Amino acid sequence: MFISRRWFSESTEVVQQKPVFNADAINPEDYRDLDQKVKFKTGYALMEVEPFPRFKIMEIGLALLRKIRQELPETAYCRMFLEERVKYIMEITHETPNIQLLEKKLGIDCIELFIETFAEEYYGIDDLKHAKPWIDTNTPEDIAMYEMLKVPYDQHMRFESLPSGQKPQLLRK
Repeated sequence: MFISRRWFSESTEVVQQKPVFNADAINPEDYRDLDQKVKFKTGYALMEVEPFPRFKIMEIGLALLRKIRQELPETAYCRMFLEERVKYIMEITHETPNIQLLEKKLGIDCIELFIETFAEEYYGIDDLKHAKPWIDTNTPEDIAMYEMLKVPYDQHMRFESLPSGQKPQLLRK
């Protein structure tokens, strides 16, 4: 994603592009904003204020990228999705020094809560590694179940005993 500006002259066209963000080349220490005011409280019970949220997001992002690249195969769609999502979050964090604006761009109301859930994705990678969703394990039973699920609800075999035109009714207490 980049923005380009074009200036037209008589004989040449000059294109100036915004530099591409490289998540692998960052140093999280550059995001330790000493000039930012620290919030007094988060508004959530038992949740501590994070004094350097941009630093923390970048640090977690780098750890996630390392783990994703080590644990998941390159051809797995889940790896591609997670990697791009983490890079996107890191890019937004890189471009937005104001914490309130960062919260708005990420669509959250508390940056500390976002950091906590972002860090929990680290353990989700272990679950993906164990589940191996990139391996096709369709057994004949699975295929039969998928075919049965394609049938609309009111056309299942269990409703064949109903008189024609009558719809099934839910049981109520």
